[in-house]
Amino acid sequence: FDAAPDGTLYLDQVRRPLEIMRFTVAGGTPEVLASSESYQNEGTPPVELADGRVLVPSQLAGHSRLLAGKPHGDFVPLVETREDTMLPASRVGEDQVAFMIGSGSAQTIALASAGNGRILRRLKGAAGVPVNFLAASQDGKTIYYVSSGAVWAIPATDGTPRKIHAGDGLAVDPNGREIVVSLNE
Repeated sequence: FDAAPDGTLYLDQVRRPLEIMRFTVAGGTPEVLASSESYQNEGTPPVELADGRVLVPSQLAGHSRLLAGKPHGDFVPLVETREDTMLPASRVGEDQVAFMIGSGSAQTIALASAGNGRILRRLKGAAGVPVNFLAASQDGKTIYYVSSGAVWAIPATDGTPRKIHAGDGLAVDPNGREIVVSLNE
């Protein structure tokens, strides 16, 4: 928005839908897996489930919802609930997914069956903290999350979170023994 000396107003509109794309390491034309006109948590990594579905953040009836679907197919809510469900999210093993559920002080990390969308448990140890990133250990026993400039670990069965290191992001090394922490300083 800007105004010229003669009073003319100049306006611009930007429409930036979310697109989740996949491309091979060798390069080539990327494949658009999913897109969403309304979303939250821009910059949060997308999640592809073991069966090839991807999770897409969306707004439905004024609530944040994680939708799951195959590329070029229909997308449906990951879990059936009246609560907000949102990114960040992460695969946990081959058959579970961790994601954020709820709002305010009741917001926490939940684990659900990737196959049928049934909520298996909520991690009370992580309730009420702002979570910016989620990842899971290769064996699915530990959930890592980033909150308030630190990387935390919590058992996937729930418990007391343990601070690992200062950090703003993380990746689990495929060797299953290490995590890579990014720190913006």
